Amino acid sequence: MNPHDLFQNVRSLWPDVILMTNDAHQKEDSAIWRVVDLYEAIERNVEHDPWLALGAWSFHQALTDVARTRINYGATTVHTSDVSFEAFDTNMRLNLADESWAEERKLYGA
Repeated sequence: MNPHDLFQNVRSLWPDVILMTNDAHQKEDSAIWRVVDLYEAIERNVEHDPWLALGAWSFHQALTDVARTRINYGATTVHTSDVSFEAFDTNMRLNLADESWAEERKLYGA
């Protein structure tokens, strides 16, 4: 398992730009739901592949953090290229820490 390849594969599943809101006064939680909706659609498409499924969840976690920061600065869009490999990798390692992922953790190098 190459973590960088997984990151690139997962990132390619997402649109380049996500419009979080059309209303600058919309609450943060409402805007984050746009990211959640996209994740749920991606999740349905990758549930057959455990690596892509875990990678999609880890990317979603990192993307949500980026989106929250962007919303706090008044942005209405988030670019998936704003998610760093390091943020993705941190989430992957946290998710793989669960004992149910022991074999995968070894393959990932965590």
